[in-house]
Amino acid sequence: MPSRSTLLRIAPLLGLTIAIPALALDCHPRTSPMSPGDIAMSHADYARAESLYADEIRASQSANPPGSDADRAHAALIRAQLRQSKLADAEQNAVAWSTAQPDNSWALIALAELRWRQGRTDDAIQTLDRIRTIDYCNAQAHADLATVYRMRGLYASASRELSTARHLDPIDDDIESDWMRLQPRSVQLAEVTQYLDRSTFLSADERKSLTRWKDRLSQPPASGCHLVTSTASTSIPFRGIQDGPEAHTYWGLEVSFNGKQRRLEIDTGASGLILNKAAAAALHLEREETLKSGGIGDEGDVDSYVANVESIKIGALEFQDCDVQVLSKGADDGDGLIGGDVFSQFLLTLDFPGRTLKLDPLPARPDDAANKTTLSLNTGVSASDNAPEDAYRDPSMKNWSGVWRSDHDLIIPVRLNEKGPWKLFIIDTGASLDLISPDAAREVGKVSKGSDIDVSGISGKVNKEYTTAPMKLYFGGLVAPNSGMVALDTSRFSRDTGVEISGFIGAPTLHQLTVSIDYRDNLLHFTYDPSRLTRCVDGIKMADCY
Repeated sequence: MPSRSTLLRIAPLLGLTIAIPALALDCHPRTSPMSPGDIAMSHADYARAESLYADEIRASQSANPPGSDADRAHAALIRAQLRQSKLADAEQNAVAWSTAQPDNSWALIALAELRWRQGRTDDAIQTLDRIRTIDYCNAQAHADLATVYRMRGLYASASRELSTARHLDPIDDDIESDWMRLQPRSVQLAEVTQYLDRSTFLSADERKSLTRWKDRLSQPPASGCHLVTSTASTSIPFRGIQDGPEAHTYWGLEVSFNGKQRRLEIDTGASGLILNKAAAAALHLEREETLKSGGIGDEGDVDSYVANVESIKIGALEFQDCDVQVLSKGADDGDGLIGGDVFSQFLLTLDFPGRTLKLDPLPARPDDAANKTTLSLNTGVSASDNAPEDAYRDPSMKNWSGVWRSDHDLIIPVRLNEKGPWKLFIIDTGASLDLISPDAAREVGKVSKGSDIDVSGISGKVNKEYTTAPMKLYFGGLVAPNSGMVALDTSRFSRDTGVEISGFIGAPTLHQLTVSIDYRDNLLHFTYDPSRLTRCVDGIKMADCY
């Protein structure tokens, strides 16, 4: 399981990256072209990629002399199995191979990627560390380590690893794509242009998407949702809202869109500013770009679109030129959602017992210049000309916990019962329940089919639900007991994040805490003070009591 010490363990790897450049080790870059399996993999056709890699392995092994790409294809085949969530097949394959050939760097690559996908992050990191001592010239080891660094907020380190991986394997499409997305805006434009010119294997949809990206980069950079008021700190009251005595309590934050007030649910499980259809219609917003959105639920992604808002006011802060996302359905609580990552340029404090959201400047890095950037809300996808930076822990935050981050999702280690296994959970203030996967729940107790509670999200209603035995969740120095949790399939979130997601810490637990988040540096801090909670009277559950 990941822990604060994980950062200490991967630090020597960072030093190794800086001290031993690939060129100094006489590494020979890959020259073979993309194989049919590689092309299928780049198109996200993982089942076909698995079959094609199997063909490539057989052809390579039957050649005289045997081909040199069989091991690489074998590791890629296991990666294709993992992308399909065929974890049992991947584990049998990777464990047998790495046991038979413990010094084969490609076998260890397959094992490290398996352990990472299973959520056994420490095991994955230790295996990657060993690979670097065996075969520093293995490009995939550098690419995999970049994934670890990126999810820890070590973006400069991730960029260096990807640069090394790209030098060693200039053919690999995933490495090229990941490297491009970490580069400054000016570099991205040149690289995307060249990539489109040379990549004849792209599908029509991929070429269309990359062309749109190129077109956006070709335009003068937008100012983004930038702060126009002088202050960078504010405290904003919010209140619990309940649409009935048995309904889910959500916390509403007043946000002004072009002078019109809307109440948005504070949701760390969402990203950006999200309005429902009715709220957007009342604001007369114009559609600018169509896309798909998804979340909890089994009814698939929903249609949505991006619109621009001239002015947004949150407390004493005003921002201008902001993107919002409008859903065709879902987000029924209030007028929409406001994702915690909207405030990624601020130190965000969600004081639920005090019913207050606080925004403060992030701690300055030691080498930061004064007024280095204009503060903004993270409401749209845009490239910056700033070089990527590594996460920084201010001395005042020594007791904060480091977390994994995948896009907007904050992922923490949670122990199931006092001596149970450690699993990875998403912190989701918008989840009406604490949720767990059936597989994780079965490791510590009985799981029964069905639930008295209907669970739904942006992607509609959950079709298959289960109920667990009572358990305790240990995380962030706290213990959260419950009388039984709803269990549901979390495989979609595991596929999206690349690691096994075993559940969600939701509103019933988080609404009793003060939650402080530093999205820039992947840091999180929980404070629990039972004396600040309002207890429910006579068994009546009100919106603002526990």
